[in-house]
Parts: sequence; C-alpha cells; structure tokens
Amino acid sequence: MSESPRFSRVPIEILEDRTLNHSDLRVYAILSLHAIRTNLVWVGQRRIAELASMNRRHVRRSLEKLARAGHISVSIHRITRRHVFQLNSPVFLEERANREIPRYPKPSPTLQ
Repeated sequence: MSESPRFSRVPIEILEDRTLNHSDLRVYAILSLHAIRTNLVWVGQRRIAELASMNRRHVRRSLEKLARAGHISVSIHRITRRHVFQLNSPVFLEERANREIPRYPKPSPTLQ
C-alpha cells in the first residue's frame, strides 16, 4: 500500500519576496508542510533542520527573517514552552476562518 502524496503550499507573496533566499523558502515550505487544516505549526527547529538539510543556526536565522518580513509569527506555548509558528498568508488564514483555534500570547519576531 503506497502512502498518499505529500505536498507543501508556498504562497506567491513568499516566492516574490526578493529579500528571502533559497534557505528561507525551504524553511517556509517545511512549515507549510506541517500546517494541516490550520495556520499554526508545531514542528521543532531540530526537525526543520533535519528536513531542510540545514544546521539549526541557519534554520533559526531563516525563521527570524521570515518573522521580520511578516510571513510568520512566532510565539511560545504557555504550557510546553515550545515555539508555535503561525503562517500569516491569506492562503492559510482562509482555512482558519471556520475553525475555533486557541489564542496565544502576542508573537515575538525573534527566537529565544
């Protein structure tokens, strides 16, 4: 039995953002891959680095760059103290409109 194909959606505004490099696009694509039926992503930096074939320092830089550009928001889950990434593209917000998603503290643009 074969697995169903997996894919990631990268919105046009991300592809057209000339301030982003190929590593930033790759990190965003991995975040998008983990955004299932919502714009919230609960994947760790270590896993992103593994999937992107990058080291964690470069992943962290790409995440910070994406946050500064407004493409993602980063918050800390109040119980687990883990990062929660929110994809800010309308592509993902449309899916969220009809779902009840818990609110988290105001996102910070830098990772800790």
